[in-house]
This record gives sequence, C-alpha cells and structure tokens, in this order.
Amino acid sequence: MTFSYTVLNGDKANGIVFGPKFGTAGNETIQDIFGNNANINIPANIDGSGILINVVQPGVVLSTTAANTVNQPFTVTAVFTEIRNRTR
Repeated sequence: MTFSYTVLNGDKANGIVFGPKFGTAGNETIQDIFGNNANINIPANIDGSGILINVVQPGVVLSTTAANTVNQPFTVTAVFTEIRNRTR
C-alpha cells in the first residue's frame, strides 16, 4: 500500500508531525478481503523532523555583456535565487 501527498506551491514545513491514525475523520478503516480491520495506528516513535518542505520555486538570472550575435566564446553570469550545491 502506498500513501502520497502532493506538495503544492506555497506549502512549507520544518518537519512533519504525524497524527495517531491514518485518515482525518477518525472513523476510517482498511479491511482485507475477509473483512478484518487493519491496524491503522501510527507508531509514536516516528520522527518526521528531518522531512523539510520548501516549495519556493528556484530561479536563475542569466546576464552577459556580449553582443546579440556572438560567433566566439563569451562570458555569462548566473545568479540563483536560492543556495545551490556547486558542481563542475
């Protein structure tokens, strides 16, 4: 069984807090084909503090002093709106 949540633009959380059960109304059940109810209690020791949500859309501004038509190497400056990992 897989559960998912789609993060929407503007969602932000510094850690996720899990409730005591799946579902929101408190009367949901999950049953097998024989009608046996599943245990939907979430263990108290689940730590969601390391799950960070930040949906600020990153951006980049590119600029150059080169002419519009360039037939040779030229320099471009990239300025990012968020911190990024530097790789080459």
